[in-house]
Amino acid sequence: LTAATPVALSPRSGNRRGGGLDPGMIEGTLLLGYGAVLAAAATGARLAAYLPLAPPRWRQLRDRLGELDESQVRLLRSAPVLWLHAASVGELHAARPLLARLRVRYPERLQLVSTMTRTGLAAARAVPSVHLAVLMPLDAPATVRGFLSQFCLDAFFFTETEIWPCLLTDLAAHEIPAIMVSGRSRARSAAQRGVLRALYRPALREVTCCMQTEADACAIIGLGADPGRVVVTGSLKSAVEVVEVPASVDRLRACLGGERGCVVAGSTHEGEETPLLDAFVRVQAVCGDVVLVLAPRHPDRLAAVAADLDRNLVVRAADPLR
Repeated sequence: LTAATPVALSPRSGNRRGGGLDPGMIEGTLLLGYGAVLAAAATGARLAAYLPLAPPRWRQLRDRLGELDESQVRLLRSAPVLWLHAASVGELHAARPLLARLRVRYPERLQLVSTMTRTGLAAARAVPSVHLAVLMPLDAPATVRGFLSQFCLDAFFFTETEIWPCLLTDLAAHEIPAIMVSGRSRARSAAQRGVLRALYRPALREVTCCMQTEADACAIIGLGADPGRVVVTGSLKSAVEVVEVPASVDRLRACLGGERGCVVAGSTHEGEETPLLDAFVRVQAVCGDVVLVLAPRHPDRLAAVAADLDRNLVVRAADPLR
C-alpha cells in the first residue's frame, strides 16, 4: 500500500563458537513445549464446550476450535482462499483498504477473516468483500492442521503483533506464503527477547514482514525474522481513505449538546476508567461545560463499568443513537 523502505542493518556477527546448547535444539524444544501447552488448552476447551449443560460462555469455546460447519466448508472449498487475521475492530478497520485491493487484484479468491474478539468478528462480517469471518482458532498443532485441512489456502496475512508459532511453521512446511502487514513490535526486556527469539525464529523464518517503522523492523529481526524478508512500509492506518462523516456522528453531537467540548476515552480496559474519571473532573474544573464519552474496548464490560460510575453519566449498552 505504500513504498517499501529497505532496512539498514549493521553487519551480523559470525556463527557462535565453543560449547553450549545447540540453538536449533533449544528452538525445537520450545516450539514443542509451546505446542503441548496449547494442545492441552485446546483439549480443555473442547471438553468444556461439549459438556452437557455447559454454560453459554463455555459453549462459545467451540468457536476457537477451528471447526467449520458443512456450508462454510463448501463455501471455502469453492475457490482458493486469502486469509487475513486482525485482532479486533481497530486492526480490522485499518486493514479494510488491504482487503479492498486484494479483492480487486484477486477477484477469483475468497476472503476469510479471523479476529480474536466477538466485536471484531461482527465488524468483519459487515465488510462487503469478506466471504467468511471466524474467531481465530487456538494455536495448537492439531487444531491448526484440522482448520487448514478444510480449504485451499493461497496466502495468510496477519496484522501488527499477532505471531502464531504453530500456524506459521505449519504454513511454511506447506510453502504457503505468510505476510505480516503493518507490523510493529512491543517493548520487551532482554530476557523476554531471548525466550521469544528462540520460539519465534522458526515461525518467522519464511514470513515476509512489512513493518511500520525502522525500529519495528530491527525489533522483528531481533526476534528471528530473515532480514532479507523485512521491509518498512508504514502503517495501514495511513492508507485508510477519508470518508464523509456518517449521519450518526451528527446525531451523537446533538445528543451530547451540540457545541459542548468533548473528551473521548476510547477502547478503555479494566482499571483505566477510574483515573480517567478523576482526570475528567479536573478538566471540568478548568474548562467548564465539557462532556466525557467513555467507550470500553469490550462491550461486555459496560454493565460492570456502569456499576462503578457514581457520577452523572448516561450509560447505554445498546446503540446510543437509536
